[in-house]
Amino acid sequence: MVGVESEHLLWTALHWAAPALHQAERVRASFEPYRAVILSLTDGEIMCVTPEMERPKAIFGADVYFLMIAMKHLDGVLKVLGSNAPRLDKDLKTKAIELRRLLEH
Repeated sequence: MVGVESEHLLWTALHWAAPALHQAERVRASFEPYRAVILSLTDGEIMCVTPEMERPKAIFGADVYFLMIAMKHLDGVLKVLGSNAPRLDKDLKTKAIELRRLLEH
């Protein structure tokens, strides 16, 4: 029988898994508009950066940042669930931590 605390932690893990998956899709979707702006910039030319050009970068950055937050919380809850609980892939977790540090600092 699952205790109340374990049940709460499991629901909390599911609570963070759903936003992490949702944010992964948002990152995928916002990457193409961001990439298109980057590829449209030409080397050596002076150009005025407009708010419209900056918007895809800001949206992509926010989507990545929110994904990192959801993954950090999901990883934390999975650790508290104990050794039998699933874990994030180690390489994925390492890259997520590195990316979060780059975005924050």
